[in-house]
Amino acid sequence: MQILCQAELSVSFHAEMVRRRRPLRFATGLPPAYPLLVIFAEWLASDLILTAIVLLWARRSKLDLGLRAPVFKRAWPWMALYVTWCAAEWCAIRWRIFELYSVEDSPAWLNELYGFPLPAQLVLLVVTGPVFEELLFRGAMFAALLRHWGIWVAAIVPSILWALLHLGYEPWLLASIAGSGVVLAIIRLRSGSLYVPLCLHAAGNLLVVLDPYSWFAGPA
Repeated sequence: MQILCQAELSVSFHAEMVRRRRPLRFATGLPPAYPLLVIFAEWLASDLILTAIVLLWARRSKLDLGLRAPVFKRAWPWMALYVTWCAAEWCAIRWRIFELYSVEDSPAWLNELYGFPLPAQLVLLVVTGPVFEELLFRGAMFAALLRHWGIWVAAIVPSILWALLHLGYEPWLLASIAGSGVVLAIIRLRSGSLYVPLCLHAAGNLLVVLDPYSWFAGPA
């Protein structure tokens, strides 16, 4: 119970920080780049602070974060499944197979992210975001639950919480995120390393950054 409370607190804190983000338009005479810089600093600071909290939790609880060289022999089939899963998800989004929200109906924090210049998006979506999320969900939380409850609880519970972190997405996409999270957890177990799911997560986010228009409803 203590493990889940700590995990829920981390997720809730991060979600609340996302919810409270200020809009891109400011009633100020400062140059437009200044508010963007402030918002970017807020995003970056929240990711770094939460990453530090997770690392402290893992150290205090002596959790195995999997920060070691991976063994790919038993992980390759699951890695292939994850890549296929992400490709299918991207095709569903890019080709409008499922319903997508319009720009106006998309989560405010998502529109805010895409208001940043490309270098800022790369930092937040490809570096600090995946590092924090993987350390929490496939690192500390996975290790804590695996120790007491076994692989399926360790794989499923963090994946559901990971999906809930993305509230505001379409329901089918939330379900897909949860499912892909289970695959990442099994990759973490089979490879013995957090680096593999981290790199896969970052690569998937890189695809999103390079093709952001596919995430909004509109002409394909």
